[in-house]
Amino acid sequence: MNNDIWAPATPAPPYCVVIPAHDEEATIARTLRHMGPPEAGRSRTIVVCNACSDRTADVVRETMPEAEIIELAEAGKWRAINAGFAAAGEGIVLIVDADIEISRRALDELARELERPGVRAASPAVVFDLSFTDAWVRAYYKIF
Repeated sequence: MNNDIWAPATPAPPYCVVIPAHDEEATIARTLRHMGPPEAGRSRTIVVCNACSDRTADVVRETMPEAEIIELAEAGKWRAINAGFAAAGEGIVLIVDADIEISRRALDELARELERPGVRAASPAVVFDLSFTDAWVRAYYKIF
C-alpha cells in the first residue's frame, strides 16, 4: 500500500531528459543529484557535452552512471539540443539547462502535462534563489 498522499494518480509516461552542457563541470553534479537517476524503462537522461574543455563528461559519469553522454566537438547550444533530440528518438523530450535544480517529480509532472491532447509545450514554475544577491539584482527579478 502506498501511504504517500501526494503520489500522482497515474504514472508519468515515458520521457527523455536532454541536458545541453558546455563547460558545466562546476554545476552539473548538483543538477543531476537534484533530478535523481532516471527510472529504468520509463525515463532516460542524455547529457550533450558540446565542445567542453573541462571535466563535464567525467562529472556526469561519476554522478549519474545511468546517463547517456554525447560529446560534440563543436560548440553550440542548438547543436547540442538537436543532437539530444536525435538521440532521444520518438516521444516526450524535456530540455533542462545544466545549471538548474528540478526534481524527478517535477519532470514526471511535465511529462504528464505533455501527454494531454493539444499540449505542445510545458514549463514548471520558476523560483529564483536571490538570497545571495544584492538589492539591484533582487529589484530586477521582482519584475521578471
